[in-house]
Amino acid sequence: MSRLFLSKPFPTRGQNWTTHNILGTTWHAMSWNGVDPGLGWDEILGAHLRPLQ
Repeated sequence: MSRLFLSKPFPTRGQNWTTHNILGTTWHAMSWNGVDPGLGWDEILGAHLRPLQ
């Protein structure tokens, strides 16, 4: 339901990295399910960043 796009992948963290071309720029995102869309934006961001710690 949500996806966090990063300018580079973290190959030692997370799994299932994919690349996406958005307006001519390559962005990296990992597959991460289960983030509740009803959370506040700061909690959604935290849920996406947790696996990268």
